[in-house]
Amino acid sequence: MAQLRGPVFVARIALVSALAGASARPQLYRFGQPLPRHEKPPVVFVTGHDAVCPDPRSGELPFFELTFGKFDEVMARSGRASLVFEACEVPGWRPLEELGAALRRRLSELRYEDGSPVGEVDVVAHSMGGLIVRACLSGKSAAGFAPPAEPGMRRVVFIGTPHFGTPVADPNAADPQLRAMSPGSRFLFDLATWNQGTDDLRGLNALALAGTAGVTPPPAFTDSVVALTSAALDFAAGGQTRLLPCCHTFGGIGALFLCRSDSVGIARVSDERHPAARIVTSFLDAGEEWKSIGKSPGEDASLSRYTGLLVELRSADDEPQAITSANVMVENGDTLPMRVSRDGLAWLERVPAGAATLVLAAGKLLRTERLRLGPGGTQALVVKPGPRIARVQPVAGAVWPPAVAPGMRVEISGAALAGAEVTLSDASGRTAPLSLESEAAERMVAVLPEAASGLGRLRVRTSAGAHAINVLVEPSAPAIFTRRYDAASIAAALHESGAAVTPESPAAAGEIISIFLTGLGSTAPVSVTAGGEPCEVFYAGRAPGLAGVDQLNCRIADTARPDAGAPLVITAGRRSARAALPLR
Repeated sequence: MAQLRGPVFVARIALVSALAGASARPQLYRFGQPLPRHEKPPVVFVTGHDAVCPDPRSGELPFFELTFGKFDEVMARSGRASLVFEACEVPGWRPLEELGAALRRRLSELRYEDGSPVGEVDVVAHSMGGLIVRACLSGKSAAGFAPPAEPGMRRVVFIGTPHFGTPVADPNAADPQLRAMSPGSRFLFDLATWNQGTDDLRGLNALALAGTAGVTPPPAFTDSVVALTSAALDFAAGGQTRLLPCCHTFGGIGALFLCRSDSVGIARVSDERHPAARIVTSFLDAGEEWKSIGKSPGEDASLSRYTGLLVELRSADDEPQAITSANVMVENGDTLPMRVSRDGLAWLERVPAGAATLVLAAGKLLRTERLRLGPGGTQALVVKPGPRIARVQPVAGAVWPPAVAPGMRVEISGAALAGAEVTLSDASGRTAPLSLESEAAERMVAVLPEAASGLGRLRVRTSAGAHAINVLVEPSAPAIFTRRYDAASIAAALHESGAAVTPESPAAAGEIISIFLTGLGSTAPVSVTAGGEPCEVFYAGRAPGLAGVDQLNCRIADTARPDAGAPLVITAGRRSARAALPLR
């Protein structure tokens, strides 16, 4: 990402000019060009923001070299074909939503040399490129969110991505990309909360690399552009962030002494020895080496002790309120003033972890909220009086990424929910009331409509107000009911005799058992393994007489080995559920 002021801008132009006459790198394939089929998926590199774009008709790709150096050569030597998606391919500095949609189209058009479609790619994104990837995964548009049925990605690496913005980006800029990347922007908040108050990255295996070579106070808290709490992936995947003593970019910013003089660009790879190259290669190959390169958040002086905050205030009736002032009081007694964005959201990049109290004001509305803040990244929060939904999940247990399925029995948890009327509006615009089977102030149980589909809107209303959240209804999201036996938790299952499968009465090889779950939805077929062996399915559907409960009958393989905690895996569509099943 380039700063757009003074010498940095001039330095950036000089670097771009030096590269603009060069032809596309020989190791890079172009979108529209057939790809060779390798054992490993292709890698799509996504570049970030740049102040100067070449004529898109020229076919030049000058920013790959500037951002990623020889990363494509490293990927080629590891057996992967590489492509690059540059923000400049969509001319005119269009909104990030449009770039995300353009990336989705590009991915859907990929073909191998034999004409077959490329089902999945791995993605390596730098800076703003990571926000383009997240917009693509969530289906973000000006009208809302419409996540694609299939993500089209297998693994994603975010390098120096300002997930929660960067102060370098001017909120008043004419460029909508810079406005979107300014801390506290509506774009960033909506992206961070699009599915049940979070961005789950569609459940993809993802990793973030963050730089610590910035010299602006506090030391080692930024890569000169992006703070650690903004670059960390803790909002979607704990433990999936690695910290490197690198600068955000090569040249320009570093020349202005905003980075340590001995640092290198975090994504600009010279060869396989660059730490980012080692991490990315290991991670994409499902190796372990990446876990020992650089630092983990828990080993860092800042991320082990601090978090970031991005807060929206709403009325009791769920209307957004423009915050006029915000403070957070932390455990040591200090009161930290939060910054308020032009979109009326409050933010702060560095807040001590632990007990805290938020004090927010918007006109006559004053709200105090007690929090327990964990370290490691930024948390996006909705603060409001009245009813509030925290999560909608299968009653059989939480699933990740959060999703529900048609006909599923769900638990709606939150606060001040007693006496609520609940409706679900699905992606087609249909709204249906939900019949509640039980309700309390913090928990309700309901069965979702069989016709529900897509990204819906679940709303609760009580005499004290209302609250609504987006809920992703996938074709299937299986969750297995379990029973607790002393220290063991096992799948709820019955023998052919109708007796329960227990640790003292395990399922036998060759026996047909009935397993109970919720969330099979409408996906067929369903596959099952028990103890690592296929379990032949004879029936998979609704359990007779039990609303929102599914039943699956399958035969334990004759070759199944005795195991008191054999893994039971049920797969429906792109979702799987796991539980333990005792076998004898």
